[in-house]
Amino acid sequence: MFGSEEYNTFVNSGFNDTFQLLLNGINIALLPGGSTPVEINTVNCLTNPGFFRNNVSGEPNTPAGCTNLGLDIQYDGLTVVLTATANLNPGTNSFEFLIFDRGDSSLDSGVFIQGGSFCSVNCGGNTVPEPGSLALAGLGLFALAGLRRRKAKVA
Repeated sequence: MFGSEEYNTFVNSGFNDTFQLLLNGINIALLPGGSTPVEINTVNCLTNPGFFRNNVSGEPNTPAGCTNLGLDIQYDGLTVVLTATANLNPGTNSFEFLIFDRGDSSLDSGVFIQGGSFCSVNCGGNTVPEPGSLALAGLGLFALAGLRRRKAKVA
């Protein structure tokens, strides 16, 4: 899901924030149908509105009838949850997550990746763990190592 503070004020302007997910150098972050990239100017209240969720009202350039969902997040608009799929090459593949803040550096955009959703078709339960899980596991191991050091010094 891509979200931005640039919605709706800067739709169809030079402030066209963009998200790309590159698989071996090819962008697979596309709207269903496979050719439209995920950008402020390509997903909004007027263009591909079925993939857009408005989260602000009364701002300049907010089209009439663009209902404010009142989501508990600062971004003025978000895409719906989108799924990127592609064929992997045998062996090693590379992925890059890119967010472009085009035209300015003042209003934020972001991407939300669902935990456990980044894997191949034949995952067999071996999905990439959520960052929170990794951080908790790392913190637990760090605390355990510190506890062992303390016990060694006391004895």
